[in-house]
Amino acid sequence: MSAADYPDDPVEAAAVLRARAIAEPIDDDSLATVAEPWRFISGLWQLRFASVRAVVTPLLDDADPRVARRAVAFLGAGVRDDAVFARLAAIAEACALPHAASRELQLALSAWARGDAEARRVAALVRRLAGDALPAVHRPVAAFEAAWLVEVARERCGHGDGRADEVCVAACGVIAACCADQLLAFLTAARRLRAPQRLRALDEVGEVLAVTAAAHPTLADCRAALGEPDAAPRTRSFARATATGRGDDAALSAAVRDALGPGSTVTVKRDGNFVPADVNNAEIDDEWQLVTGVRGDGVTLTVRVEAGATAASFATTATAPADRDRILAAVWRALGRSRPAWDAA
Repeated sequence: MSAADYPDDPVEAAAVLRARAIAEPIDDDSLATVAEPWRFISGLWQLRFASVRAVVTPLLDDADPRVARRAVAFLGAGVRDDAVFARLAAIAEACALPHAASRELQLALSAWARGDAEARRVAALVRRLAGDALPAVHRPVAAFEAAWLVEVARERCGHGDGRADEVCVAACGVIAACCADQLLAFLTAARRLRAPQRLRALDEVGEVLAVTAAAHPTLADCRAALGEPDAAPRTRSFARATATGRGDDAALSAAVRDALGPGSTVTVKRDGNFVPADVNNAEIDDEWQLVTGVRGDGVTLTVRVEAGATAASFATTATAPADRDRILAAVWRALGRSRPAWDAA
């Protein structure tokens, strides 16, 4: 079904949405909140906001939990609407637990909270909805329920629950940005994560600490709390504020040179793996840039970015811990997100 087939009559539209939600319920193993069978009306959200909302909002109270859950997920994934926010908050406050749409309510309310008063209220609601599970960690929850998150992480992370472990990894950056005083405690609680996950968790934290120029805790403190081996070389990662495109050679070269220090030599290699990733933009299909710097003492720093992607990686052969961490922080600060944007994990 396409948006063109969406019925103009609200009663017919509601019937179509109900039937599709029942036929294809939300997959509990999926992290997605908006997916088929309602994706076909996503494009109508801006064009016909009032009419779509008028049809979907009553479905929040549908007797079939599959329909109500889909309605929460769909509305929550859109732009905030004050009336919808109030309705979702009322549902969260009044519902019996466990609630079928617990995860979707947490995501919507956390993403939409404005100001400390709303954030505090949402944090309490998320804690109620989550029960003994690790919730999706957004800024309101991290800011007002950090101590509780530490306790939940201690109980849930690293015990074979894949979803909890992935949420835990992503939460590290949010907590670093919102409540650094609880960061070491959270990382200690998360040290049961598998080695690759600990590596990613430290990347999340390192990027936040570098971009925000936080003095405490240090990267070494975080590494020790998380139990990540203090070894080199290690490949690290970062997320750019915007997708990488052509013409970044100068910026990447400058970042590598500044991180290594004066007198470093920098070379740039550009290549592609010839597997089309975007048939509409063939000139950047899987093209990547490899920028390598060499310092006078032989220490190297290599940054790898892929055209059209925000994710990138880098590695240094520096072995002295202080020198290596200074280089890591310099790269994260120069090439990572341009402002704190860790609103949600």
